[in-house]
Amino acid sequence: SIVAAAIPVARFVLLILFTTVLLHTTSQSELKTALVSLLKPLGGFGRELAFMVGVAMALIPGLMRDKETIARAQTARGCKPAGLRGFVALIVPLLRRSFKKADELSDALESRCYHRDREYYYYGGALAGKDYLLLAGFGAVLVLVLVL
Repeated sequence: SIVAAAIPVARFVLLILFTTVLLHTTSQSELKTALVSLLKPLGGFGRELAFMVGVAMALIPGLMRDKETIARAQTARGCKPAGLRGFVALIVPLLRRSFKKADELSDALESRCYHRDREYYYYGGALAGKDYLLLAGFGAVLVLVLVL
């Protein structure tokens, strides 16, 4: 029925809205710190996972810009973006740039003496009234998603 089909759509829309609000109201460093705090029971693995998520959050926008730049360059060269040939013409330079950025990131981490066993998260801010209000709102959205 229409109602049964609308429920997953409503869940997806609520998930997108929740994620959009979260990403627009919270800095990357606060998200990483919160992730480290939530994953603390996992020990060192939680810190490593938070680091990977933080790096991905920082690099994905650049990767998307690179994809657009490469796609425009390939189109200017006469390469059609459709089909396997277009996919290969896009993915090979994109992978090359990604590996180069990963190499540069590893050099930067090494030059700053980064070590995965050390604590690098110093934010210990206490929750304020607006934080509790926002948590209550997100809790209400979560209940709506689970109930629907």
